[in-house]
Amino acid sequence: MWTDDYRKISYIAITCHYITDDYNLVGKTLTTAMFPVEDAKTGKNIRREIVGLLVNKFGLDPSSLNRIVWVTDEGSNIIKALKPYRRLSCLDHLINTVLRHGLHADALSENAPDIGETISSVQDIYSELREKLENRGEVERIENIAPDLLSFLVTFLEPFYNAQRELEGDKYATINLVCLWLERLKRHCQPSPTDSPQQAFVRQRHAEFIVTCSRSHPTLACGGRCCGGSQCNEQYWLHTTSSQAPERLRIC
Repeated sequence: MWTDDYRKISYIAITCHYITDDYNLVGKTLTTAMFPVEDAKTGKNIRREIVGLLVNKFGLDPSSLNRIVWVTDEGSNIIKALKPYRRLSCLDHLINTVLRHGLHADALSENAPDIGETISSVQDIYSELREKLENRGEVERIENIAPDLLSFLVTFLEPFYNAQRELEGDKYATINLVCLWLERLKRHCQPSPTDSPQQAFVRQRHAEFIVTCSRSHPTLACGGRCCGGSQCNEQYWLHTTSSQAPERLRIC
């Protein structure tokens, strides 16, 4: 599900993944529907809408819903909505959660203030950099961005970026990559002897969140384009998320 903040309207999207006779992995967005404005986005209401769409719009037999393997983010309402069915957590969304908490401003300001200030400064003036710095030479605007810390952040975040790009693949199976990327990211987040105390804190904080999140969601799948059926021999693979990007849904 996702919300149009301007009009305050929520939408629900369902994507189906299947394998053709030529063994090609295909993903198709089945539907994007407006979620009832008057209803709270509770697990019960979300389940009612999902079941209604699949049964009434696509004619699925209600009993066939037990054959579906769902891949979603870890939103508590989505988890509750799909509790009667088999569900896998999306590793791509889990990585987003790790980064969001790992780079939280409050924690960085206390234990890694220089890194926090560098991130904050880049975020605050990014939209002005290209226009003003090139034309006016306002170098002082980026004096508080430490080049060495910025270089560390770019290097540190690169494996997370690569993991998400590979796990988002829609033309190949990705569930086999889940454990490999989890282990690689865990190792990547182990402090290095050459790290400064602040850099070691950032690595350790992300390592702890990776372990915590993966233990909270022991059944993980890929980034929303998964062949979740490697865990069974089912006919259907469906995906829904509470943070679908509008750009992805405009193809409907």
